[in-house]
Amino acid sequence: MAGKNNSAFNEHTGLRLLTSPFRLIWHGTKIVTALLFFGPLLLILLTWLIHHPASTIDSLIQIKLAEAAYVGDGLTAYIGYAINTFVYWVYFKLTLIDAALFTDVQGDYLIKYRAFLLTYKDNLLAFLSASQVIATRLALICKTVPILIGIYVLALNFGLIARNIRKADAGRESSSLYHRYKYSQIWIFTIAIQLYLGMPVFVPVVAYFCVFYGLCGLLFSQQMMFYKKYL
Repeated sequence: MAGKNNSAFNEHTGLRLLTSPFRLIWHGTKIVTALLFFGPLLLILLTWLIHHPASTIDSLIQIKLAEAAYVGDGLTAYIGYAINTFVYWVYFKLTLIDAALFTDVQGDYLIKYRAFLLTYKDNLLAFLSASQVIATRLALICKTVPILIGIYVLALNFGLIARNIRKADAGRESSSLYHRYKYSQIWIFTIAIQLYLGMPVFVPVVAYFCVFYGLCGLLFSQQMMFYKKYL
């Protein structure tokens, strides 16, 4: 009976390991979609609250220029360009906003659509500037991934060492603590990224995320310490 249980457990674990990249891509897609939609709205709202409403677009443009200067050249610039192109295509190409506002329109439908959009032109331009800032900031977040990987490698080593000590000392098994530490990292990542995307001022990305990465690394080491010690 024990042999069957171990076999089933190993089969289930192997299946989870094989499907983990696809599950990660699926969850990552949902998170990025939510960030691309709510990020510009949050950025516009905070910029409107902190700065004068009449200068919201100018403030967003200043933030965009500061972020673009921080990106520089290289891979990060290409990532930012790709995200920016995707966002513009989704929000302004598919909805025909680009065709209605920035080209000579023909046809009754586009003329009426353009008249409707012109009523909210300032809001649309603010959303365009905010989406460009969001795209640049997402590229800057990608720039910090090597730091995150290095912190997690160190945290993994410390966590596994602590796990071996618990195993040798017959420490208590606690799947509850393991899952608490795991889900805490997800919440910290989500809150940190959303706050960064919505910042109405320029924030150095490395200094900002190193604090959260260090905290998540500490939680990850604790998570691995309480990983199944009898495997």
